[in-house]
Amino acid sequence: MHMEKLRLYSLLSVALLISSGPAIAANIPAIAKEFTYIDPTHVGLLTTIPSLFVVLGVLIGNRLELWIGKKKTILTGLGLVFLSGIVPALKHDIFSLLFFSRCIFGLGIGSFNRLIIQMISDLYQNNPRKRAKVIGMESSFEGLGGICLTLLVGQLLKINWHTSFFVYALALPIFLAFFFFIPDDKTQFENKHAAQKKRYQILPMIEESIAW
Repeated sequence: MHMEKLRLYSLLSVALLISSGPAIAANIPAIAKEFTYIDPTHVGLLTTIPSLFVVLGVLIGNRLELWIGKKKTILTGLGLVFLSGIVPALKHDIFSLLFFSRCIFGLGIGSFNRLIIQMISDLYQNNPRKRAKVIGMESSFEGLGGICLTLLVGQLLKINWHTSFFVYALALPIFLAFFFFIPDDKTQFENKHAAQKKRYQILPMIEESIAW
């Protein structure tokens, strides 16, 4: 039972990051003030450009899922979110790097945001009532993550704008929890694929024997 709860909350914790892109919106005036030579419109894109790359991330995630499975795809996305999220806190004097990191951030979110629901369905496929409850909790965690990270950014902004990007360090413990407590689905995927392939091989033999 204890392990089941760890598995559940490790999975739901990923949803905390889905709506975290706009959390740094409060930073925009401070960033625009530091990069006076950059068009303010381009600075404002830092909060919206991740959403554009989320779409591309979904497409990449679809391909990755087929190659490495859902778990490793989500871990890859979490890794991208962590690394690209904290880059502005470590190197904040190059606007192009800041902008690029936000694009990669969107790719990371896009690679796993749709897979969370799929993993919930896989883990609770034999318990429809539990599955529906966990999917509802996933939506709550998604909203909660956006609110909490926005509030935390506001507090860190009192230090300086680039320190507030350390909120994305939250992706690291989520990565570790997901890595240790969520079962690997790649073997299941391969077994399912093999079973389907075997079935398709057997069906013609059955049809042939019936025809005889």
